[in-house]
Amino acid sequence: MGLSACKGAKDTTGSEKRLNTKDQYKSYFHQAIQEKMKGNYDLAASLFEKCLSVNAESDAAHFALSDLYERLGNQDKALMHANSAYELDKENRWYILKLANMYFDVGNYHKSAEYFVQGIDDEQNLEVKFKYAEALIYSQQYKKAIDLLNEIEIETGKNPQLSLTKHDMYLEMDDKESAQKELDELIADSPTNLENRLVIADYFLRTNQLGKAEQVAKEALNIAPKNGEIHLILADIRLRNEDLDQCFYHLEIGFEQPEVTLGRKVALISGLQRYAFEDNEEAKRIEEGVSELYRIIYNEEAQNDTLHAQYGYFLQQQNQPMKAIDQYQKVVEINPDSFDSWQRLLHLQYQVDDYKKMYENGNKALELFPAQPTIYLLAGIAAYETAHFEQAEEWLYYGKGLVIDDHELTGEFEHQLGMMEWEQKNYKEAQKYFELAKKTDVYNGNIYRSQALCYIEEGNEEKAMEVANKALDEAPTNAFFLDVKGLIYFELKRYEQAKKYFENALIYEPQNAEILEHLGDVLFLLGKEEEALENWKKARNFGAYTERLIKKITDKKYYAE
Repeated sequence: MGLSACKGAKDTTGSEKRLNTKDQYKSYFHQAIQEKMKGNYDLAASLFEKCLSVNAESDAAHFALSDLYERLGNQDKALMHANSAYELDKENRWYILKLANMYFDVGNYHKSAEYFVQGIDDEQNLEVKFKYAEALIYSQQYKKAIDLLNEIEIETGKNPQLSLTKHDMYLEMDDKESAQKELDELIADSPTNLENRLVIADYFLRTNQLGKAEQVAKEALNIAPKNGEIHLILADIRLRNEDLDQCFYHLEIGFEQPEVTLGRKVALISGLQRYAFEDNEEAKRIEEGVSELYRIIYNEEAQNDTLHAQYGYFLQQQNQPMKAIDQYQKVVEINPDSFDSWQRLLHLQYQVDDYKKMYENGNKALELFPAQPTIYLLAGIAAYETAHFEQAEEWLYYGKGLVIDDHELTGEFEHQLGMMEWEQKNYKEAQKYFELAKKTDVYNGNIYRSQALCYIEEGNEEKAMEVANKALDEAPTNAFFLDVKGLIYFELKRYEQAKKYFENALIYEPQNAEILEHLGDVLFLLGKEEEALENWKKARNFGAYTERLIKKITDKKYYAE
């Protein structure tokens, strides 16, 4: 009975197993999709891997894993699964393009092109076509690339980028005639289109084909004689040919044109003015040309801090500190966060002894940069020079405490603390700081001068000479130390000896403006007024610009400090 009953029953184990497997696959797949959408890529990848453990021939799971591993940065696994998906369904266009893009990204352009060609039929997406063209170009399949770009051009119309790309490929194939024809056809397609000609001229310029660049630019100039961009290209060509006169001729015309932005003009001047102060004839011509360009573009109402900062530096290099100060003052008003401009402004005001404005600006700068020691140093100097001694002491002490691993800056703070005490006739305290500063920075000649002159003021000639002689023993050809010795003799009214040391100092530094002024002073007191005036003017030409020096030159008379 048992046997006969079993005989008529159906075996459902196999079908149930198949059903369970299918349900399991679907469950893993849907969970994986959900986790991917949440951004849980690692978990999603493990679920898709489970899909493959159930059905190893699931092209969809392989494709999904390829995308996930790419996002997770595992390029090898991403490529392996992309290939698996493709092998399971070679007609799937998405699998083909996926492989094309992946091989492109790893630099295997031949392989990339092989896949692109399979999936490019009836492709409407220009981005895909352009990437296929790139793969062909990078794999040096120029003929195929040109044919593809010609197809693209039917859709987009002619444009300079496509024409120049084909032009370059024709040259690679040594087909110069077709290369030239490509550019001719671009121009013929729209003869009055300046943009096309400019792009071609710029291309020839960038590839250092100056003759061709100039030819195209001059043809463009016939269409638009005042176009600024054309003149800038011609200026660049003339500069590369070392024809500075024609370079600045075209720059001046170009800078007058409104289509050239102020930012572009400022950037172009920046590239030129760095060569304006070298010691050669070309530099002089560049300086003249740059001056004229600034005259053309300068506009206070533009509120362009870069223009004012750059022009300020140019004027500073021209030894026009008062005009440079005006420019840097404008910079910090427009852009108060420009630390470099504040620093330059304060240094220049120090140079011309404008301590009142230097003190005002130092105050403002410290509010903006409360952790910058150099600002405390400069503000502190301005403070004691304007008799704000308590403020000077506070700033100099605090600034010194901000210095880290810079013995020169620390030494200068100590030096200026000495100067502050000297200004108040506290000679003993001043000398204490000078000694400290010399130990901190043994090479700062300013400290030796200050110490020696401080000794002279307090009537200690012997100590002053001791300081100067010790410095000269260490560095007998140091112009600064020779100048110090000269200043000691000058203060002692021993003018012939002072003159000798100033002249010796100028042997080693003939363009030192400060020493030239000192020589002029002593020559005047020796009755040699014409020679004195000559040296004062030299000092002015080499960068000295104090109110006292200008008064000496104007009145042709010595004024004591």
